[in-house]
Amino acid sequence: MPPASLGFLHTGQEVYYYDFTANTKTLLGPFINANDIAHTSNKMWLYDTNTIYEWNITLNPWTATFNRIISMPPSVNLGNGLCAKNDTILISSNYSIVPEQIIEIDITSSLAVVNNI
Repeated sequence: MPPASLGFLHTGQEVYYYDFTANTKTLLGPFINANDIAHTSNKMWLYDTNTIYEWNITLNPWTATFNRIISMPPSVNLGNGLCAKNDTILISSNYSIVPEQIIEIDITSSLAVVNNI
């Protein structure tokens, strides 16, 4: 993982590596138009309403290789927020349920398995 003073910045279709201490950003590459971003030291994910896009990454030197598309079950529409617990479990929200639910997403296969938290 990057040091605490470093992070990723997602601005729509572009992803930057951001250094908070120096207040500088480095373009990592054009990616899909997505709602949010999550990463571990090995993987990076971006998503739209019902699809997660996965890249294999290295942090230093930076590389990103598209790996796969992960589909959500029909009852799930991903809402705000995405974070990675590890390389196979993500956390997000499902706005198909009112009130919106926080969910754990198992992405071991290309069809995600979702559990309410």
